[in-house]
Parts: sequence; structure tokens; C-alpha cells
Amino acid sequence: MTKEFIIAIELGSSKMTGIAGQKNLDGSITILAVAKEDSTSCIRKGVVYNLEKTTIALTNLVKKLNEDVHKMIQQGV
Repeated sequence: MTKEFIIAIELGSSKMTGIAGQKNLDGSITILAVAKEDSTSCIRKGVVYNLEKTTIALTNLVKKLNEDVHKMIQQGV
């Protein structure tokens, strides 16, 4: 059985937050990783004004989540 992961990312004016989890058989979700990136230099009042910096921040956020999820999997979660 393959493991399915759920990823959610919030883009805010002060920070981007990403969370990764895994759905359990009973319908609950186990949180595997949470990561944050500063977004004050690319998002203002809910509007992306610097696409290049936003892309870099999102890439870094996803990279952090990926690394944390792999660590959790290796620990046996």
C-alpha cells in the first residue's frame, strides 16, 4: 500500500506556512512536518508583487517540508 500525503500551503503577507500530513485509516491526519518562510519581500496585503522571490520562497518551503517528511518516514512514522 502506498502512503499518501496531504500538503497545504498558506501564502500570507508576513510568512508562508506549509504543513505536510498523512491520512490515517480512521480518517484522522498525522502531522509530519511544518515549515515557514518569510514573505515580506514578495507579498503585500495578500497580493504577490514579486513573482521571482515568491517562487524562490515556495521552492525553499517545499524543500524543507520534503526533508522533514523523509526524516519522519525514516524514523518509522
